[in-house]
Amino acid sequence: MTPKTLLTVTTVLMIAHGLGLMVGAEDAAKMGIENISADALNMGKGAYEISAFFNLFLAAVLVSARKLDAVGLRALSKGIAVGYVVLLAGIVYHIFTLIPGQAPPAAAGGIFGVIAGWALYVAFGTKDAVAQSQA
Repeated sequence: MTPKTLLTVTTVLMIAHGLGLMVGAEDAAKMGIENISADALNMGKGAYEISAFFNLFLAAVLVSARKLDAVGLRALSKGIAVGYVVLLAGIVYHIFTLIPGQAPPAAAGGIFGVIAGWALYVAFGTKDAVAQSQA
């Protein structure tokens, strides 16, 4: 497992999540809320769409980052790993604080726990072939 693999997986997740948010913004905004006003729905939909744009922005940056050398990829993988820990914390927080129908399922915490653990291992627990040959 290499930082480039971590980068690729993260890019795919960002694209999938961004596209999913764009397509499902309206449905997501009204999840768990009966009789939502048009203004509130528009605001919620807009918030989901902005999140989607951020995901797609990050995906574009990560696609460009595939050309980094081993040192750059290693540094980027550490940021990605820390980012997954932040995402995991946010998921766990929302499992307990959002209303039923909007809260992520408990399985999301487990899935992102595994992803965060894997990312931390790749970023901090592995060495690059270049670094190993120089040691």
